[in-house]
Amino acid sequence: MEHVSLSVFDYNKKKICDLYDSNLFTTGQAYNIVLTEEIKMGWKELSFDLPFMTEKGRNIRWSFIKNDYLLR
Repeated sequence: MEHVSLSVFDYNKKKICDLYDSNLFTTGQAYNIVLTEEIKMGWKELSFDLPFMTEKGRNIRWSFIKNDYLLR
């Protein structure tokens, strides 16, 4: 199976948080990940769901969802 991941990178392109990793089964990961690409106009849209709470409390991944951070 192919490894798939979604991570947050800061302004210096340093990885600061994994939102999803297909090799890990940790709680609080992103799900329903969809990449929509419009070829003619050249735009891409990424959507996903991220649980706000986990069994341990607030999902720490929410702290890294910031405007202008890179998702890759």
